[in-house]
Amino acid sequence: MQLADAVQQLGRQIGLPLKLDGDGACRLVFDGKLPVDIEAVEGSVAYLHTGIGILPTSGGEALMRSLLEGNLFGRGTGASVIGIDSHLGEIMLTRRLDMSKTDYAEFAAAIEDFVTHAKAWIERIRQMRAAPAAEAPAFGAGESFLRV
Repeated sequence: MQLADAVQQLGRQIGLPLKLDGDGACRLVFDGKLPVDIEAVEGSVAYLHTGIGILPTSGGEALMRSLLEGNLFGRGTGASVIGIDSHLGEIMLTRRLDMSKTDYAEFAAAIEDFVTHAKAWIERIRQMRAAPAAEAPAFGAGESFLRV
């Protein structure tokens, strides 16, 4: 499915006239506060991305550890990936979609899953910044990714 068609179909489903702009991008805002950008990159590849937090200037070791642990095998991100945009000073959540292998139902489900994970990380980062470093649990504390 072409990204432009998927975005227009999403617009029809939610009752908004959505379309990609001249740069092949579209921004959706969830709950009036979570912007999610959808961008065509090249060929059939598209990305979903949003900022989930501000990059700490110092003392962010526990946060960085949590982000990396959540990224490991997608345990805390689903099919998305956490990264850092040093230029913008933001912690980003991104998801790559191959639209040539994605139908509309998968596209809509990917957006829903992406928003769910973004909201969870925004809240987790907020809680970590509010709690003393010693109280912040490691992501997946007590769990093992290998079960025998």
